[in-house]
Amino acid sequence: MMLERLQQIKQRQRDKSEQALLQAGARLRALETELKGHIETLEEYIVWRKDQEKALYQQAHDAFLTRSGVDKFRLKIANLRSHDATLKKNIATCEQQIEAAKNTVQVCQAGLQTANKAMEKFASLIALENTKRALLANRNEENQLDEFVTSRFSGMKSI
Repeated sequence: MMLERLQQIKQRQRDKSEQALLQAGARLRALETELKGHIETLEEYIVWRKDQEKALYQQAHDAFLTRSGVDKFRLKIANLRSHDATLKKNIATCEQQIEAAKNTVQVCQAGLQTANKAMEKFASLIALENTKRALLANRNEENQLDEFVTSRFSGMKSI
């Protein structure tokens, strides 16, 4: 009875480990999807930025720029390129989160494996206990049968 109770506790722990693994896996997949989105955004932005820079260079080439005009031109280019850095930072942050999520998945897998081993251990202990009980019940039945036979036939004379 005690082993069955412990097995129930281990089953709950196993269920929690399994749930944690499912959640960690879902988190990892979501982060991987998010990373793909960040990469696509960066790629699209780079194409757009290059078109904008080309247009700005063409405007600068066609117009006579003063010193302040050159400074404004440089500032516009710098602003366009600074957004690249922000997008790349988003990618790097997401990659770090993915690594952390992978570690979490590994920890959850190890926890589930440990919980499964504990369940197997308790299942074998319970099977052993049930076998012992069956053997004891069988032995008790044989002893009772021997006592019955002995008490019934002890007064009879042998032929």
